[in-house]
Amino acid sequence: MRFDYDPTFLQDGKTYEHENPALVHAVGSVTHFYHRQYPTVIVQMPLTDGTTVDVHAHAAGYTEEWVHIQWHDDRAKYSHCWVPVGAVRRAAAPEWRGSFLH
Repeated sequence: MRFDYDPTFLQDGKTYEHENPALVHAVGSVTHFYHRQYPTVIVQMPLTDGTTVDVHAHAAGYTEEWVHIQWHDDRAKYSHCWVPVGAVRRAAAPEWRGSFLH
């Protein structure tokens, strides 16, 4: 069962729609980071039109092949999704410009 989820987000004045794969993970295969200790990351976000856009986010968990990221867009709308590991890199504090409302 999947809950309705709006995959659109606003960034730098433009609305994007990210891919939202419905993944099924084996029990115990997902490693989660501790709440409020999520690593800052920059993601080459896969979009539904086949392009990508850089998103500054937090990594909440991961498997060998996927990373679960979450972020707030320019309207403070919470978004999250799974992205391929190769699309994610850790971000140093000076280059990260995301926000995460707790």
